[in-house]
Amino acid sequence: MVGIGLFFFTVAFAKNIVVGGKEYDYSELILKSGLRYHGHVNDDDIYWNFGTVDTSGVMNCDTDDDIAAFLHDTYNSCYTIAIASSMKTAPLDEGEGIEFTWDPRNDGFTEFKVVLQCSDKNSTTYKPSGSSYTVTFLSEHGCAIKSKDDPKNDPKNSKKGLSFGSVMLIIFSVLLFLYFAAGIPIWKFALKKEGIEIIPFVGFWKMLPGLVVDGIKFIFSPCFKSKAGYSDIDSKSSV
Repeated sequence: MVGIGLFFFTVAFAKNIVVGGKEYDYSELILKSGLRYHGHVNDDDIYWNFGTVDTSGVMNCDTDDDIAAFLHDTYNSCYTIAIASSMKTAPLDEGEGIEFTWDPRNDGFTEFKVVLQCSDKNSTTYKPSGSSYTVTFLSEHGCAIKSKDDPKNDPKNSKKGLSFGSVMLIIFSVLLFLYFAAGIPIWKFALKKEGIEIIPFVGFWKMLPGLVVDGIKFIFSPCFKSKAGYSDIDSKSSV
């Protein structure tokens, strides 16, 4: 894993692809002519692009339009390690993203691979393995497009946890059930109550509706203006 130099890139063209049943748009990662990705591996330099790579200005390199990556070594030799027209894509085994692979032009190289992985961070690492090279490219462009037409992506269908109010309602319902399930047998068999009296503290439950009404009246009483009543005083008095 080594450090890299990364050129700024611009939009080349809109290009959406479907990989593993998911749609991706990596068009902003395809560098326009004159720009290319550059990584330094051991003593060699790798230049590449998601489309065709510009080989101009690099000694002893081919100058055709079907190169996706090439390697330039310390001896100023240039090798085409990825043919652009041979690009293949596959979904990642783990996580969200795309695995790009290209066939090499030279027999000495086995594979050039770019793993475009979904991430909110942007970074690139180069890992050689014998005559193969793997580039791990972290970018938000490796994340699948969320289609509004897909019911799975509809916020109304998304799974959400229970709200605080729902949790409290469930707890209250369970406690109320246990209260009656345990209290009624005790009142009936242990305390020998009969009829409505088997309800634990039945007097409280009889008063409860009235207490609720009184509470509502108290809460809303400031909303109603009360008229002070005065009785007329007869100023005449008999002597």
